Formats: sequence, C-alpha cells, structure tokens
Amino acid sequence: MKVKEVIEKVNTNEYWSIYEFEEEFNLEVVDTCVGGIGYHLKYEEMTNVYKCDDGFVGVSGAVHLYDDNMEFSDCNHKCTAEEYKQILAPRYVPIRE
Repeated sequence: MKVKEVIEKVNTNEYWSIYEFEEEFNLEVVDTCVGGIGYHLKYEEMTNVYKCDDGFVGVSGAVHLYDDNMEFSDCNHKCTAEEYKQILAPRYVPIRE
C-alpha cells in the first residue's frame, strides 16, 4: 500500500486506537513510540512508524485507557497519519578486545 493511500484512509475514517489501525492494515512496524508517550486525562497516545510500498507513514493514536469501563471511542480522539522519512543517524559501540 502506498503512503498517500494509508494517510487518506486513516485521516478520513474512524480508527480509535493504534490497535484498530493495525488490525485493518498489514504493514511492517519499523519504529514504535516515536516522540514518546502523550499522557492525557483518560488515555495515553503514541506514534508508530510503518513501512509502505513507497516510504514511511507515522500513525498516532490511543494505546492505553486509564478506565477499564471505557472504550477507545469514548476518548473521542481518532488516529491521524502523516508521511515520515527515515534519518540514518550514526551510532557508536565500544570496541572490546
């Protein structure tokens, strides 16, 4: 699936959690919890990055509810999607002899 297709489908439909998004889309997760966890009064949200046929898409949405009697739709916060790009950052490890 192409990036623009995923973005359009997510932003025009009602996916109330990352889990609902992942059930419908069969995309490879390449990074989780990008930018940390967003804490709200009744729920937590985060952004995961997924590999598409022509790039990457970040999907933000609810991942945890504080009240067991709530549903994700009770938060009234739909998932959103936007295009992401990969940045290759150098990493360093110790040399052990």
